[in-house]
Amino acid sequence: MAPSTKGLLLVLVVVGCGPAALPAPDVICRIDSAEIKVEAFQSYIAQNSSESERALGSDVLSGLLDLYLGEELVLKYAIDEGWIVAESIRRESFATILERLHPESLDDQTIEDYYFAQQREFELPERVRLRHILIEDRAKLEQVTQALSAGESFEDVARNYSQASLVEDAEFNGPLARVDLPSAFGELVFSLNPGDISEVIEAGYGYHVFQVTERLESRLLSLDEARGDIVANLKRSLTDSALQEVEQLARERYNVQLFERNLPFNYHGRYTQSSNP
Repeated sequence: MAPSTKGLLLVLVVVGCGPAALPAPDVICRIDSAEIKVEAFQSYIAQNSSESERALGSDVLSGLLDLYLGEELVLKYAIDEGWIVAESIRRESFATILERLHPESLDDQTIEDYYFAQQREFELPERVRLRHILIEDRAKLEQVTQALSAGESFEDVARNYSQASLVEDAEFNGPLARVDLPSAFGELVFSLNPGDISEVIEAGYGYHVFQVTERLESRLLSLDEARGDIVANLKRSLTDSALQEVEQLARERYNVQLFERNLPFNYHGRYTQSSNP
């Protein structure tokens, strides 16, 4: 006997209220009804890591997936709030979001408090300004040493003989601290007084001669000197905190389902099913 119409409706209701269909094997996450496929995450890895996916361990891949899902949540939240449009380029979208979250100004007391709490950040070590000659050929090195011994100026010798395009580091990098120099050079360079010329240092890529033009003693930057860096650091920190708050709001608003069985690595990050709100 054919089932009654009432019976058919009951069957449809039961099926419709059952669990959501299992995802395709290439789907790693759903945010509400939007599916995220493994190819999208692999593209994210390629753009944000200097290592290939195969070279990365599960810890790194889990962290990258957390960052990716966090960004996807923030983007969805920003679209729903009308901050950006769905068709925007990802990089431009985040620039718009960060600009919205970026604090416009900071009061003087906040800047001053940061300066005195973090003074070690503003300690300048002893530094030197240098001129540098790099010679790859020993025969040319003899010409260099003879020219310097004859009293020719270091700057002229560097300009005439050096393979390095850099005549004076200070023109490009400013004063150099000991940690800015290779260990083979640091001790020797910092033993020189202004005007002194170093002995020839042989390294794997040539022969080096240095002249110290100025020595700068270690000192603490003043509040006025450090203000620009302090403002930048504080605004960056406040923007990061605001971005984390938006991500948390998005996690509370949207249903995030991560399908760990479809991931090609052992995931142990922040978006496990047990950690979802």
